[in-house]
Amino acid sequence: HTLRAYREDLSMWLGFCASNGLDPTRPTPTHAAVYREFIRKGGVAAPMTVARRLAVLSSFYGYAIATGRLRNIINPFDRRVTLRDAGEPRKPHPAVARTVVQKMLAVCRQDPDRRLGVRDETLILFLYGPGLRCGSVAALAWEQLDLTAATARVGVKGGKLQDLFLPTRVVAGLKALRPCKTGSVFNLKYRDVWQIIHDRGRAVGAHVSPHQFRAAFGTRGYDLIEA
Repeated sequence: HTLRAYREDLSMWLGFCASNGLDPTRPTPTHAAVYREFIRKGGVAAPMTVARRLAVLSSFYGYAIATGRLRNIINPFDRRVTLRDAGEPRKPHPAVARTVVQKMLAVCRQDPDRRLGVRDETLILFLYGPGLRCGSVAALAWEQLDLTAATARVGVKGGKLQDLFLPTRVVAGLKALRPCKTGSVFNLKYRDVWQIIHDRGRAVGAHVSPHQFRAAFGTRGYDLIEA
């Protein structure tokens, strides 16, 4: 009975996506919010059933993301993700201050576990320098890097590839990390990247998310244009 109920929950969501022209492999928090209101206002299910349907989808997408079947997305049904009402304007993320980044890097350099400190310092520089997304950094493989030329070919939004020049400090960190010539660079999942940034920020008394690093990248670019 439980498996049948889960199949029905997934089928209902897939039917909703098909009826509304949504791609179930690229869901957003807004899609989740609209679907939540759809099943709540339908009035055909008890509150516990509604909660189960949302929990099933959260588990489904959480597993798909954790196992790499879906990349470069967040779990829109995760209760820790803010579900916005359809049509509500999205508020821009404030850029992380340079002084905060410097403090986070200093904390990494002071980590008793030197390899862990180097990994996190390099990770932070990857997010702050090129302004990469968490998914791109988590999926980064050694085969995508040319440390001699200081370049990286990374996957970006839309499944495209982008060539980047790597700052000297990033290259130095990668060389210190490199145990082999193949495989994952950081050996992290998408949510691991979020957690590292959150923890390193908290260590310096700041609430920081990777989105703020991307905002900082854009801000620095605008400053260069205006200079």
